[in-house]
Amino acid sequence: ENIVCCHLSVCGYTFYIGRYGDKEVDFVGERNGEKLYVQVVYSVEWEFVGYQDNYPKIVVTMDEIEGVSYQGIEQTPIRQFLLCWK
Repeated sequence: ENIVCCHLSVCGYTFYIGRYGDKEVDFVGERNGEKLYVQVVYSVEWEFVGYQDNYPKIVVTMDEIEGVSYQGIEQTPIRQFLLCWK
């Protein structure tokens, strides 16, 4: 989570912990009027806060599997996130 937090900051995002009822998402990043939801987990886990909007939703994992998505939530390996997500 610390690495993702630093990366979001370097990429110009302001961020906070998102809450939806009794659940939370690790980061809600905002930049230029756009939002990005980021959940950080060790391995793929599709439990994600039920935000019902069209902003990107990402699960950042240690898994090296790429291109996996579920109900609009994209799984991204931490290495890929740090290299490409701006």
